[in-house]
Amino acid sequence: MSGVRPVFYVSDGTGITTETIGHSLLTQFVGFSFVTDRISFVDDPHKASEAAQRIQAAGLRHESRPIVIHSNVDPAISEVLAESGALMLDVFAPFIQPMEHELGALHESRVGQAHG
Repeated sequence: MSGVRPVFYVSDGTGITTETIGHSLLTQFVGFSFVTDRISFVDDPHKASEAAQRIQAAGLRHESRPIVIHSNVDPAISEVLAESGALMLDVFAPFIQPMEHELGALHESRVGQAHG
């Protein structure tokens, strides 16, 4: 085993926000070796499938389960990414339900709106 964990920042946009949050998360774990990669503009099932294959290959190469930190708002894309076998961490998940409760409204999953 290489001792390196592959980490992917996956987004339907540039991935800059996801990478910033993910990097902050990884710095909380001392003594681990991470190799990171950003996969941007994963905004359709075909791109998600290609990304999943890339993620899965990295897991095999490093002999460890990959970690995917993502901000994809389309559940279908997230499902395809999950087929990689990686640990999936959605950066929006902890915040959606409390915001819906506070605002009394359901969110609308809209791709590419963070910087629009």
